[in-house]
Amino acid sequence: MLTHPTHEALNALKLDGMAEAFAELITQDRGRNLDPVAWIGLMLDREQTRRGTRRFQSRLRAAKLRHGDACMEDVDYRTPRGLDRTLFQSLGVNNPRYNGLRRGFAIGFAAVVCGVNISFPIAVLTGVVS
Repeated sequence: MLTHPTHEALNALKLDGMAEAFAELITQDRGRNLDPVAWIGLMLDREQTRRGTRRFQSRLRAAKLRHGDACMEDVDYRTPRGLDRTLFQSLGVNNPRYNGLRRGFAIGFAAVVCGVNISFPIAVLTGVVS
């Protein structure tokens, strides 16, 4: 298998995430045991993640924020700027209005995780998955 030309071709096509994943899969022993579909899936996932990160970073640079690491908890309300504390804090996710949504999401997510963890061994035992 020609690893070096494939890696160079991925870099030439500006698929840096895929090239990085390809290099990692070649060097790892568990990567050799995966089928080609799993390889392509892992490489595409890495490329998609890398492009999303790059897009987010370019938008963050374009925003020209003075404090890139600022958060709502760091706002100083003592300075007279006319900020309404209750209005400003109601915009955050920690608002009690969202407690029901968060609780519903957590219950649903836990149910899905439990369902998958229970159904997979049953599928193996019944022969659905080999």
